[in-house]
Parts: sequence; C-alpha cells; structure tokens
Amino acid sequence: MRGRTWRNIDAGKAERIKNLLVELGATQLPTPQDFEVWRYRIGDCTFNYYTSGTMYATPSDDPAIKEVIRKIEDIIGFIYTPPTKEWCVGVDETGKGEVFGYLHVVGVVFHETLFSDIEKIVGSVETKRRRSEEFWEQLYTDLERLMGERFYFVEERITPADIDDFNINELLDVTYMRILRRIFKNGREPEKTRIVIDDYGVSSRFREFVENFLEQGAEVIIKTKSEEVFLETRLAAIIAKWKQLQVLREIRENPAYEIKGIKIGSGNLNEESTLKWIKNWHKSGKPWPWFVRKSYRTIYRLDENLNKPRKNKIFQESES
Repeated sequence: MRGRTWRNIDAGKAERIKNLLVELGATQLPTPQDFEVWRYRIGDCTFNYYTSGTMYATPSDDPAIKEVIRKIEDIIGFIYTPPTKEWCVGVDETGKGEVFGYLHVVGVVFHETLFSDIEKIVGSVETKRRRSEEFWEQLYTDLERLMGERFYFVEERITPADIDDFNINELLDVTYMRILRRIFKNGREPEKTRIVIDDYGVSSRFREFVENFLEQGAEVIIKTKSEEVFLETRLAAIIAKWKQLQVLREIRENPAYEIKGIKIGSGNLNEESTLKWIKNWHKSGKPWPWFVRKSYRTIYRLDENLNKPRKNKIFQESES
C-alpha cells in the first residue's frame, strides 16, 4: 500500500480515528514535533495527525492495513467536493516549470458512480511532491483498471518550440479550449456535467468560451489550487504527470542525449542532475536538443548565442 494523506480533518473526526486505532490494538508513539497531535502504529504502518488537520499513513506491505484505511475513510467521508452532476470533467496540466519536454495537458471524464472508487486510489497525492517513477506507474495502473466508457481522458502536448515562441498562458488557453471541444464533440450533454478548470491565469477569452457551456446548463468552476478540493483536476494532474514521466524516460534512455555519462534529470531547475546535464551539454558545443526550452532564463543566460526571448501573440484563427 502506498502512503496516504488526508487533509482538513477536523478535531472530532480525528478523535474518532484515534479511538478506532486504539480499538484495533494500535500502539501510541511519542510525538517529537510540536505540530504533531498524535502518532499511532499498527503493524508496519504509522498514522500521524498534525495540528494543520492533515493525517498521514506511512506505506505498508501488510494487507490488513487496507481494511484499517477503509474504516478510516468511512469516518472521513469524501476528501473532495462530491459530484453535483452526473458527469465530472476536469482539465489540468503538468510540466509548466520544467526546462525539459512537453507541457502536458489532460482532460478527464468520469461518471459520478466512479467518484468514490477513483478517490480511494488517488487520495491526496500531490504531483509536485517528489516520488519514484514506480510510484506514479502503479498509481496510473490502478486508475487504468477503471477506465472505459465511464472513465476516460484526452491529452494534448504543448511542444518546447511553441513554449519558446508563445506566452504559456495563451498556449494553455488554446489547449484547454481544444480539450473541451474534444470532450463535448461526441454528444456529451453539458447540462449533466460539472467542469472544473485549474486556474493557471485564464484569460477573458477563455472565460467567454466556457460561457457557452454555462448557457447549456453545465456547472463550470475555475479555481486556483482546485486540485485541493476537486477530484476532477487532481486526477487530470496525476495522469498528466505520468504522461510527462513517460516522455522524460524515453529521452533519458536515448544514448544520443547522454553527455559524459550524464543523463537528463527531471527538468526541475532546483535539481542538481538537471543543472549538471545542462552545463555539460552546453560545454560540448552541440546544438540544444528538441526537448530543451531555450526561452527559460537558465538556458539563454548560459548560451551566448541566445537572446532573451520575445514571445509572439497567438492570433484568433490559431485557436481552431
């Protein structure tokens, strides 16, 4: 079992969970941190509850812990905002800050009857938290078992070349519109749908676009950090994260992109392996590969042949 995180658990529910753990024979452990309210252990799993209202269960290989988790989630109820329509649609992206690869945008569609099943798999997994590739692969595999007519996704990729030439938020406007068109082109009924958009800084043009769905009876929510309260965008971000990792793995395994035995890192500019690869590739004198975003400050400041980019506008006709 993967580690699980639950947020915004009030003191009443936390007390009920603590009593449950005690009834199940959990051992109380010391709480060395001031922000830790309690800590209990059952078998190989430790449960921590914090003053912030967050509870965390460590990874476990004990099959019995799954039943403990189920009982805890019966107490907690839904982690995310429950469905208000028959169909749930969410759009989110990953890869905006990385210097390598595509910006992956994913739109998910699932029926309200799958909400609980998907929520149990996803939990409060954060895509910005560093985890192993195996973790994301297993998470995607678990979700894939539910996919079919009642749960599917569509993906669009924004190329590094386009990111170098255009404003990212404008690119996202166009791409989010394209994804929603793809989702609704086959007769999906807006009046039966809740659409959740993670607000990356959407333009007035995009808001005008979604007015069409509102007029047809859809519920449309555009919210910053929407993945904290809406399963739709949490799910879209997780699938986008897995798609991003697949592409980066293909690049990493290609010997043509290895320099002095160094493979690309994740593309995160706070990561030593990423910076090490960038510096060594530049020293080699080779042209930057297709996946490097040359408009990012780290690259154009390092390379004397590059100037600070001037982004082009995306014209109205480019949105079709």
